[in-house]
Amino acid sequence: MSDYKEIVCLANSYKLHGRCIAGKEVRGGIIQKWIRPVSARPGAELSLQEYQIGNGYEPDILDILRIPMEQPAPRFHQQENILIDPTKPWQKIGEYPKQNVTALLDFPRQLWPNKMSTKDGVNNCIFEKIAHRQTYSMRLIQPQWFKVEIAVGKDQPRAYWGEFHYCGITYKLKITDPKAVQKLRNMDYGEYDWPRSYLTISLTELFQDRRCHKLIAAIIEPNGH
Repeated sequence: MSDYKEIVCLANSYKLHGRCIAGKEVRGGIIQKWIRPVSARPGAELSLQEYQIGNGYEPDILDILRIPMEQPAPRFHQQENILIDPTKPWQKIGEYPKQNVTALLDFPRQLWPNKMSTKDGVNNCIFEKIAHRQTYSMRLIQPQWFKVEIAVGKDQPRAYWGEFHYCGITYKLKITDPKAVQKLRNMDYGEYDWPRSYLTISLTELFQDRRCHKLIAAIIEPNGH
């Protein structure tokens, strides 16, 4: 039997052949813990048919969603996972005011253990064993500064990175926010200063390199998405 949960959507990002959607639960007008709706697929990604609302509308950042869910499905550090009921539709029931986003922020001292980087990233991954000792995989932060880089990709023509400074530490993470990527596709290669934004950061499941990667799952600009 399904239970409905309401969340403020704080991520709708690329994941495998689908999407990763996550947000903070709203209960009685009070903001609660993070929730990541997942499918029963091996990769847990959601298909368009599962997460779309009405005639193809995709959940947007700060939408308040009512989602049918079946049971908790925690997986190592991704303790936020809850299995969806794919037989019932999602609903949009409102929008969270952008001027109140600061009430949704998390304040970790660091974004998981650092000192491990890929060739192109900075503090952007951790070993499986270390990741599995963590108790959360989603955070919403506001860094001190933020810029984006459009570079030549390893397996594709372009790669999109976000570099920022948070609590005295520099990070450079892949951007998987579809709306941000769509905007960046129309820009030339290079680095760009960006408005000071709110960032949803996600710690992934295990990649083929036996590491879990930190990603920018959403960019919430002060005057835009």
